[in-house]
Amino acid sequence: MLFGFVGIANQAFEIWWNWHNPVLRSIFKRLFDQDEVIIGFVSDRVKIEGTCRIPSPIKGTLRACRSQLTAAPPWTMEAFDRARVVVEQEYSTPVALWHALGGRS
Repeated sequence: MLFGFVGIANQAFEIWWNWHNPVLRSIFKRLFDQDEVIIGFVSDRVKIEGTCRIPSPIKGTLRACRSQLTAAPPWTMEAFDRARVVVEQEYSTPVALWHALGGRS
């Protein structure tokens, strides 16, 4: 399970990635070498309201964890979803999890 945060102004948004999801595997592999990340903001009308381009904050971490990610035994989306529920029950907000993982405000 990969977990990421995006902080915008005073809000935090979590991102959950299942490394073993075959549909997303090619995207994950590209993130190892991607220098930039483009974030899209979508309204409730399913319309892109804007985008921003930032240096990739995850490239170095992904590269450092590459061997662990590729060696991890696969799990199903059902197992991934169950693990996510457990984490979300333990930590009431994305910020609480961020702090538990050593993140700072």
